Amino acid sequence: MSAPTRRQVLQLYRALLQYGQTLELTDTQYYQQRVRKEFDANRTLTDERKTQYYFEKGLVFLSKQRLV
Repeated sequence: MSAPTRRQVLQLYRALLQYGQTLELTDTQYYQQRVRKEFDANRTLTDERKTQYYFEKGLVFLSKQRLV
């Protein structure tokens, strides 16, 4: 599978932030800060395998709604 496009990554980012707004028993502000921190830390990734790994990790998190 090829590396995700910029558009796909931004869609994942927005979806994760929107999911954070639906959380009831979690500190939503902490969750949103954590998502932003993870995306900022990986902003400069150039290795396609690592990019694909983190992208899939985000997708799995959204589908299972828990940290993998």
